[in-house]
Amino acid sequence: MKTKILKVLVFPILALSILFCLSFKGNTILKTAKVKDFILCHKEATILASSSYTTLNKLTDDQLKKACSSPADGNYVTVKVSTYNLRDGNTRIYLLKKRGFGDFSIPYDEVDTGSVCDF
Repeated sequence: MKTKILKVLVFPILALSILFCLSFKGNTILKTAKVKDFILCHKEATILASSSYTTLNKLTDDQLKKACSSPADGNYVTVKVSTYNLRDGNTRIYLLKKRGFGDFSIPYDEVDTGSVCDF
């Protein structure tokens, strides 16, 4: 009887919980990684001079985290395939690292295009 209750009630609830914790972009489930694992592709001077830096730096910690974990415009942090080299999102990651959120996990997208690194 207890096993049947587990199968009927607990397992579907657990499956739904896992599903709602995943991040989606269209029909794709995004991978997640800790902020500290991402490799900046721009020099600090480039990031500090960007127009997005001024805007993002004004965000509260919670707003900045949300801008990375569930961006309103769907513009997730993007890395080159099979690496953590950032393609898009350098400023967001830079600010999260500076604010001490290296262990914060965020979803990311992968692209197969070349890098635009300053280095």
